[in-house]
Amino acid sequence: MTCGEHMPTLAQLTVTLKPRYRRRITVTGVGTSLTDYTIPVTLDIRDKIPIKCPGAFAVDEAGNVLPAVVDKFSWMFGTPTIWIKIPSLPANAVKTLYLYYGIMKPRLFRYSDVFLYGDDFQDPDFTLAYWSLSVGGSPTVTRSFIGSTLRISGTFPNNATYYMYKPSISYSPGKHVQYVARATYAGSGNLHSPRFNLGWDTYPRVIYLMFVPGYWKVETWSSAEGAIGRHSVTGYFREYVLIDVYVTPSGFRHLIRTLDRAVTIMDYTFSTTPNTTELNFGIANYSGTTQTVDAVFYHAFMRHYVSPEPSVSVGPEEEVYRYPDTL
Repeated sequence: MTCGEHMPTLAQLTVTLKPRYRRRITVTGVGTSLTDYTIPVTLDIRDKIPIKCPGAFAVDEAGNVLPAVVDKFSWMFGTPTIWIKIPSLPANAVKTLYLYYGIMKPRLFRYSDVFLYGDDFQDPDFTLAYWSLSVGGSPTVTRSFIGSTLRISGTFPNNATYYMYKPSISYSPGKHVQYVARATYAGSGNLHSPRFNLGWDTYPRVIYLMFVPGYWKVETWSSAEGAIGRHSVTGYFREYVLIDVYVTPSGFRHLIRTLDRAVTIMDYTFSTTPNTTELNFGIANYSGTTQTVDAVFYHAFMRHYVSPEPSVSVGPEEEVYRYPDTL
């Protein structure tokens, strides 16, 4: 489903989709009213949601359908998550939702329906229309879609860059950006594959997170300072890397996970007043020589975020429909 389409009713979805299971979800708000807040619901139901048919939706107490998406990549990291968008959550209010899943249909909603910005690259035409493109230094790039992923590969001369992005967003605390990508290290030197640009302060100083051979780095660059590695952590990757970036009152907090490494935290605190933040990802080559580069992106999103988050409690599973072959 795309934004702007008429939202079906619970009765219509129940009849047409025949969801097999549901859970009661109780959400307790915080001390401020929230609008279009996307909540994570963690459920270990990998056996109930086929990877090829990750359909899910939720309804509120009044029966209004709420968009939801299954975050299938989080399963690899031990935290299976379904994201649900709540249009409004008054301060300290308790809201009851019902989550429906076990639907033998493809996904019902896009990431862009659930998050401020988001894409899981399942629809190439949507991806190509959704993201803006920034190219520098004349790389020769192939952009391809394989198995619900976006692959960016090609030959990158020194100082060549290739980014997909959403326009800059006025900086304000309370944003959460997440990327799932595959870190690749063909080549050597200052090769950023992948690289995530995060934001600017009023210096102006750009802050970015990059993956280079053997390292995770949070680095800044400005015309006055040049490039400065603010944080650098030795890391090793097999395939997937999951990056959470939280926009704080003073800067960014990065949480990085891989299949074989626990969470690594790298904080960046602005030295001047924050200005903008971004949802921006791609490849950069500053190695000094031409490099053949390859990176794969699995999903990217930005949502509102408050700390502490609204609490979420999950009720027992109920069976609401039985397929004939299970009788």
